[in-house]
Amino acid sequence: MTSETNILAQAKPSIITLGDGKEYILSPVNLNILADLEEEFGCSLEELRKKSDRQSFAVLRTLLLVFLRENYPTITKRQIGKLVTVKLFPEVSKVIGEVWGKI
Repeated sequence: MTSETNILAQAKPSIITLGDGKEYILSPVNLNILADLEEEFGCSLEELRKKSDRQSFAVLRTLLLVFLRENYPTITKRQIGKLVTVKLFPEVSKVIGEVWGKI
């Protein structure tokens, strides 16, 4: 009998404070998140990793959308763009990087 670790079962959400001063919960990585990422970007996760290495603002905003949408289903890219001010770029990039690194 082998002992396997289920990464998805142990995943915990991340919390980030955005420009309105409220805390937002980023969904932990699960199958829906992975599928949503592929659908949003129209490519495989491997191709998406290459895109995300370019540190595009559009990619960052869309990644944040996918990780927030499970808990905030009506949130839009435009709303996210308004919530992430220049001052918050480093923190948002750090949190998304941590979540993204779990994939």
